[in-house]
Amino acid sequence: MTTSVDSSQITERGSRANRSERRRRLAAKAREAVLRLSKPSPLPPHPEGLAPSIWPVLAATVAIALSVWNWVAALIAVGLVLAYAIGTRNDRKRQLLYAYIQGHRQFKTGDFEAALTNFTDMEEADFAPPAVLRAIGLTNYQLGHWAEAATYLEDVPSPTDQETVALAHAMMELGEAQEAATIIDRLETLPAEGAVVRSVIDLRLGRPHEAVARLEPFLAEAGGANAPATEPYLGARYWLGVALKSSGHLSEAEKILSSLHDLDPTYHDVGDLIGRPTPGPEEGDTGPV
Repeated sequence: MTTSVDSSQITERGSRANRSERRRRLAAKAREAVLRLSKPSPLPPHPEGLAPSIWPVLAATVAIALSVWNWVAALIAVGLVLAYAIGTRNDRKRQLLYAYIQGHRQFKTGDFEAALTNFTDMEEADFAPPAVLRAIGLTNYQLGHWAEAATYLEDVPSPTDQETVALAHAMMELGEAQEAATIIDRLETLPAEGAVVRSVIDLRLGRPHEAVARLEPFLAEAGGANAPATEPYLGARYWLGVALKSSGHLSEAEKILSSLHDLDPTYHDVGDLIGRPTPGPEEGDTGPV
């Protein structure tokens, strides 16, 4: 794709790359994700400044309508649509929009590696409006690329609450727990995932009692022992158990972790925490697929 080079965009891209690399070098040892990331945050349908053209669709509709009365007029309309498609096939904006639409579709279906390729291609073509920054940040987040996720998401203007939680989560995984707490505490109301992330930040800051104080009412409001066996409630059970154990409430920790093990024995290291490790392949269990 041939594009003009904008020095300010190249500088911003280089700055993000440097920040990502610095985070990777300074980060604490890698940890398993706080939550199993199952439902990605939605992306805008198209980037700013690249709304799809509607007139080809209108022209095709007119052609279909004209075909009932006048085949000549219908063929002319079809010809105009085809001429437009041929004349704009190398148009930069159309190529960028196509890359975004492809990435958007792949993101929704969970093909995050392919989606990331399309989104980063757009940035490398010197096109990085907020929608593309969101897309790159959230896709890296889903892939567990914490340094890149944090670096892009902190550049997103007017982030949603879910994006703020994702940013805080990524920063926490990089060992930036105090900064993550500052960011997430700006939210007036926490999304469900945010309550779990905030409690784990407390744990990382050495405040297990505060984590317990957050997670117990969160789970109680969701039904306590009958809370859904999905995220973020599986994560809430796990981290409540860890926080109770760190607080010295061993019997309560055993109870909550045992209930989680009954729901999902493969969740993080819950089996090891209660002395019931998940059987390995050598014991006749092939493990989760």
